[in-house]
Amino acid sequence: MATSTVYLPSEIQQEIYPDLNRFGDVVLSRKVLDWVADSEKNLPYLKTWDTFGKRRDELITSEGWRNLQDLGIEEGIVAIPFENKHKEFSRVHQFIKYHLWTASNSSVTCPSAMTDGAARFLSRQMESPSLSPELRPILQSAYTRLTSRSPSKAWTSGQWMTERPGGSDVSFTETLATPSASPTSAKSIDGSPLGSWSINGFKWFSSATDAQMTILLARTPEGKLSTFFAPMRRTTDGAETELNGVTIQRLKNKLGTKSLPTAELVVKDMRAHLMGEAGNGIREISTILNITRVHNSVTAVGSWGRGLAIKRAFARVRKVAGGRRLVDMPSHIAVMARDEVEYRGWMHLSFFTVLLLGISEQGSGSAKGHGKGVDAALVPDAKDVPKLLRVLTPVLKAGSAKACITGLQECVEGLGGVGYLENEEMDLNVAKLYRDSNVLSIWEGTTETLSWDLVKILKGRSGNDVLEALARWIGGAKIGFDVQSRWEQWAANVREKSEDELIIDGREVLLELARVVGAALLEIDARRDGDEVAKEVAKRWLAGPSDWKAQGAGSLKERVRMNSKISFGEAPSDAVSKLNRVSQATNSKLSRAEYALSKYESKIIPVIATSKDGEVLQSPRSSLRDKDGMRLSSHFVSAYIVGLAAAVGQLPSQCKSSVLSFNSANAVALAGCTELGYRCDDKVVQINSTNEAIPANCTHYLYNVTVDGDIKGPLGIPGMTEVSSITINGTVAAGSTGDFATVYSSNITSLDLPDLENVTSSFVISAVHSLSSLNVPKLKNVSGRLDIDVSGSPIKLSFPSLSYARVIMLSGNIDAIEFPSLSETLQLHVSTTGKLDCTAFVEKMSKAVNTHSQAILCAADFSETTTASSSPAPTDTGNSVRFEIRGGLLALAVLMACMLAL
Repeated sequence: MATSTVYLPSEIQQEIYPDLNRFGDVVLSRKVLDWVADSEKNLPYLKTWDTFGKRRDELITSEGWRNLQDLGIEEGIVAIPFENKHKEFSRVHQFIKYHLWTASNSSVTCPSAMTDGAARFLSRQMESPSLSPELRPILQSAYTRLTSRSPSKAWTSGQWMTERPGGSDVSFTETLATPSASPTSAKSIDGSPLGSWSINGFKWFSSATDAQMTILLARTPEGKLSTFFAPMRRTTDGAETELNGVTIQRLKNKLGTKSLPTAELVVKDMRAHLMGEAGNGIREISTILNITRVHNSVTAVGSWGRGLAIKRAFARVRKVAGGRRLVDMPSHIAVMARDEVEYRGWMHLSFFTVLLLGISEQGSGSAKGHGKGVDAALVPDAKDVPKLLRVLTPVLKAGSAKACITGLQECVEGLGGVGYLENEEMDLNVAKLYRDSNVLSIWEGTTETLSWDLVKILKGRSGNDVLEALARWIGGAKIGFDVQSRWEQWAANVREKSEDELIIDGREVLLELARVVGAALLEIDARRDGDEVAKEVAKRWLAGPSDWKAQGAGSLKERVRMNSKISFGEAPSDAVSKLNRVSQATNSKLSRAEYALSKYESKIIPVIATSKDGEVLQSPRSSLRDKDGMRLSSHFVSAYIVGLAAAVGQLPSQCKSSVLSFNSANAVALAGCTELGYRCDDKVVQINSTNEAIPANCTHYLYNVTVDGDIKGPLGIPGMTEVSSITINGTVAAGSTGDFATVYSSNITSLDLPDLENVTSSFVISAVHSLSSLNVPKLKNVSGRLDIDVSGSPIKLSFPSLSYARVIMLSGNIDAIEFPSLSETLQLHVSTTGKLDCTAFVEKMSKAVNTHSQAILCAADFSETTTASSSPAPTDTGNSVRFEIRGGLLALAVLMACMLAL
């Protein structure tokens, strides 16, 4: 079957895959999941008064929450679309990564969503020719911080709209803004002057209470609802700062998202800047609303996808009556197939809307003809993009939230008592996902509010234009008769009925439009290769989950077969034996759907065990053994299982893994076949000689090299010229009290990679404080992150051949750094306790490296220097491993997100 993409060109897919693959491991790592557990255990609280009775309103958040915030910032969860490397596809790239992040971030994506919206809002304000010269540098400073990848520099933003009288209806806003009669010498924490407007009122629901700025609505003295920008803190007479006219009245006690600090705020003389014209508040802030609603939707499908993956893994091992596993129960699999169909439909709707958002932000033109594999039928004419985005955003937000809540409830039920428990193991805590998901149908507009919004669009002045834009897109998609008929019936109903009549049936109008558009997207996907599962999913989606007759036609055997293929990508008999096949990483061929799911399920399945009577038991990941009985550390488990389980074909024995010996200590590292591994259609094979002709359907296949934390002494791997990623970490020991795990530094003293030239993902050395020598004389390219943390003996770092690394982060006892060949990087951040002269280093690198403003940062004990290059942001020219996903089960964005997050 043909390999193609739907929402992302294949060349971009190949480029970003190594980073997504790495990040997929990160979000499921013990470190990140422990941060999530900490954020749930140590909830935010207020220190309202100091010892002497002075009001302080200090918000205390957990270390886990802060670490998750920093990780999201470093990974570019907000920054990616503003770096704009992939133009109209930058948003798709962003939200694929966001999908991976959603279920592992303890709701730090809530402030991320508002930060994203605020950054876009400020960028649009700065495009206005009427913006005053005094205000422009203030907005530029805030924008630079909102879009930064540096946690020490980055800001997050609030979005204050909700008040007691109106809730989601901002027309009832009572907060007042008046021109201030008294000037102030106080400044924002970035040194910018405070605004000339004084804000006074009460904001009932603030979900980014620890943010550094906010965008808010208030009424001018004439009663005009307007938008304002204000920093959260301001300077005082001394070195201290204080809240900018804000008092935190109390934190909310919520059903879910408990780690997210949500507060009631009293606003008294908050100094702010008016944005745009007075009276245009709703129009101005709609820029933020559209973006945060898309974030809300991808959060929904991301959380739901994680729940479905856990449910699948559980079904493989949970034994019920008669010793049968749930995977062998036709009724159980039928429910799973129904939920999977719904999930895929909403995933398509989500990423189609994301694509529209990305196209709309480029100003003109469209994605038609851009990149191989993007179906031309998918992308509307440029003139129709804003109309489709406007009408589909409330549809997506409302529908995906309701579907996610229902879907995660089914995931809880599917795990029985285990699902109902608040497990401290966050990789199995479906109950938390369900609790947290309930906010999604409320935040940024309830279902009813969004239904009204849709009806007002359809029956408003531009209603006919919106319907015609939808009709042109539906017609261009060349969909089947059933979908076309449903569209025509819906459109006729909208045209014939009055606004009041449609509002009564607002939810049904909204959900039926989602059903039609989703069906069209699924048809476009299915016809790419004629895949039987994709066709069946499209048919079932159009019928809806309540039409049980449409949820599986044919004989009982055929229905069970298809339900299993939809849910697991295989027949039920194949699924029974998958536990051993995945956990031992054997050579069995994995179906394309299982390939997409193995990234998550291969990690979940081995830690769920059952006793003889079928009771579910928990066992730590560290108890995993390979087939030879050797104990694998937690660092090797992810690389060993995922790397080999994803190899979808026969591998010669010498390619499975290599046992490397360092000072008599053995450790498994997936360095085997680095030079000679190739993926040929569905098989990964070894070419016996580099002189042999490589078939046209084969692509180079690389492994990840992960070095165990127990290794001591010098480490050298000669002969390895190209690898997907390198990770060298310390040893992680689980804490006995449920607190953070202890990280012991590795004892590697030197690292010699004399032949390495290309790393197609990331090169990470973390907590290796005994390292005193690093030799990479031929390394030219690191497509992902070059991240080195060495805080022991003084070290001089030299990369004589390195010309490109996407992001460079170096920290530790560094005396010197040499990059004589470096020409491009997005960021170069150095933090040293050694003798490195930061001023000279920054001056040298800013002249040599093509990068964007504020990208080169260096901080040392005795100096701190930040510089900005005037050169434009670079184009990523690094080599990337080619990535292919076969078939039409899901769109590329959907499949990659499933593969890495589920």
